[in-house]
Amino acid sequence: MSRKELNFILRLSYEEKEKLEKKAETCGYSMSEYIRSLINGIEPREKPDKEFYDVLKEIRRIGVNLNQLARHVNTFGYASNRDFRELYDEVSNLILDMKTEYLYPKKLE
Repeated sequence: MSRKELNFILRLSYEEKEKLEKKAETCGYSMSEYIRSLINGIEPREKPDKEFYDVLKEIRRIGVNLNQLARHVNTFGYASNRDFRELYDEVSNLILDMKTEYLYPKKLE
């Protein structure tokens, strides 16, 4: 990260400061980080609730089990590895989609 060399004074009303603090906190950012993100054209996302992480953990567990099953089937030749690989890729894509939707910041338009 680049070194921050300048200070900048921003005048806000109490209400504006409270809003800024609340928005930054819900994203897990400091107020400075939140403002810098906005300046750089990135809309910070709120941190997901515990349920999101529970679902993500479960999907990962399913993916691991599916990968183990694919290895077993590949070793003993009971089914096509391609079929299981497609299922594994679907789970991986689902995890990526969830991260994109809930975790990664998105560009402002």
